[in-house]
Amino acid sequence: MRPDISITLVERREKRADVLRRQVARLGIESQVTVECADIDHHRASSILSGDFDTVTARSFGTPLQTAVAATHYLRDHGTLLVSEPPNSSGERWREVGPTTGLHLIRVESGIAMLTKNPI
Repeated sequence: MRPDISITLVERREKRADVLRRQVARLGIESQVTVECADIDHHRASSILSGDFDTVTARSFGTPLQTAVAATHYLRDHGTLLVSEPPNSSGERWREVGPTTGLHLIRVESGIAMLTKNPI
């Protein structure tokens, strides 16, 4: 429906990455969606996909700082991080990551925290 965008999915577990690849093929969107099976630490160490994306989405897979550090690797300056939040969260927990990552909380809406990356 949106041929103007491309998506890269990063999953560290091969079984899950395989499921994603099969679903991408089933939907016929291989030209727009790439599935990478890799650990985020591997990408950071090798600079793979560093600063390549306008938007990164994540579930909160660690502390806010762990999630923010992982996301900032992939984000361009002024890019946006969208991350799932616990019910009734104000997003205040994300304010602590700003000095380290350059991410700043914009708002929380419908359980999604929206942060922007500003150059440090």
